[in-house]
Amino acid sequence: MTWINYWRQRPGWRGVLSGLFLLLSLPASANEATGTWIEIDTASSTLELRQSDNLVLRLDDISIGRGGTSAGDRQRGDGTTPLGEFRVVEVDGESRYESFILLNYPTVSYARIGFARDQISSSTYEAIFKAHLNGQLPPQNTVLGGHIGIHGLGLGDPEIHENFNWTEGCVALTNEQLRQLLPHVRPGLRVIIR
Repeated sequence: MTWINYWRQRPGWRGVLSGLFLLLSLPASANEATGTWIEIDTASSTLELRQSDNLVLRLDDISIGRGGTSAGDRQRGDGTTPLGEFRVVEVDGESRYESFILLNYPTVSYARIGFARDQISSSTYEAIFKAHLNGQLPPQNTVLGGHIGIHGLGLGDPEIHENFNWTEGCVALTNEQLRQLLPHVRPGLRVIIR
């Protein structure tokens, strides 16, 4: 029996797990809460790099998923950009999109919703939970999707980027914007998409 099935059979297991999710969503330290982070506003199509309360960099006219946004019910192939708080896992400088800033999606909160809706199994839920607990990349090939990040256009058409939300769920910048952002990006950097 997996630990998730054990807690499922116990009274009040949802409350216990909710408490764990809350702890996982809190900043690791007071310095992290006032440190550097990226805030993406999908409604205004902006990406802001912030340090404490100061704006370091603002990038306008970003693009998101062609399916809009998702606040918890995202699944592979729907073209939506997930909303929430994420962490940078790695930066791939060899991407076809110039560079790719990989985020730790699916998060525990997305896994919790997927599990409650019977989209994912208890073992998949447990694997996602353990990955987050250990600061690792969660499984990327589940029904919830994966490979979500921030990237450039590469050789893509700038005109399409200017006029449409075109990605499969990622946040896209122009190549020039990406070059401005990359010097500030490191693994563990907090990214808020709202």
